[in-house]
Amino acid sequence: MGQRKISTKNWQKLWKSNYGFNKNHPVESKIFREIYKISNMGEKILEAGSGTGKISAKISASERKTYLLDIAPEAIMFSKRFFKSKKLKGHFFVGDIFKMPFADNSFDIVWNSGVVEHFNKKEIKQIYEEMRRVCKRGGKIAIIVPTKGKIYLKFKAKMEETGKWTYGYEKPIESLCFLDKNIIFENKIAFSEQLEFISLAYPLVIIPIKILYILSNLLEHIPGYKKIMTKYWGSYLLISVFKKG
Repeated sequence: MGQRKISTKNWQKLWKSNYGFNKNHPVESKIFREIYKISNMGEKILEAGSGTGKISAKISASERKTYLLDIAPEAIMFSKRFFKSKKLKGHFFVGDIFKMPFADNSFDIVWNSGVVEHFNKKEIKQIYEEMRRVCKRGGKIAIIVPTKGKIYLKFKAKMEETGKWTYGYEKPIESLCFLDKNIIFENKIAFSEQLEFISLAYPLVIIPIKILYILSNLLEHIPGYKKIMTKYWGSYLLISVFKKG
């Protein structure tokens, strides 16, 4: 489980630095909308590998019962502070995603974003089976990962070359259909969010990239724009949603 150790060490450094506490990241809203669409008021929703917990905070604000689990105590402390700052309710747990401290069939929805791409295929399967175990029968498991968007891949590689990549091992994923035949849908989302990686690789262009991002997001409302751009440039994220039979 070498990748587990590498990922944990890198992320603990970020939580200790109070990473992103006051930053509103646009992709968080898009991920929230995906979880919101597959959930209902009053449902118990677990984010397994919760990181900042900022997306779960949005879920809590939409009248869902929110549970967060992360292996890093620093991440859970961060999430508690953030929830408190927004006067939101949540349930927080430090624990291993490979062996979560919950009974079988505990949650209506179990999800995560930006987690499984840090592991190999065998480990991803183990994570999925554990997420499925704690999900209720008839419930949903949703996994969101970086996919093979051309802009994301190009500037991720540039950041790795220049030593600016701080997120450890991360392998973009084209599909997670291999996890379970009971897949409800699998979609590519967040085309415009790839643009952020240009400014991460080249900080001096941050202002023009922000303008380009705003323009691209506006253009996404025009029929056909997103389809055309995704065809040529791909998207940043892949969402796969499964049903527990």
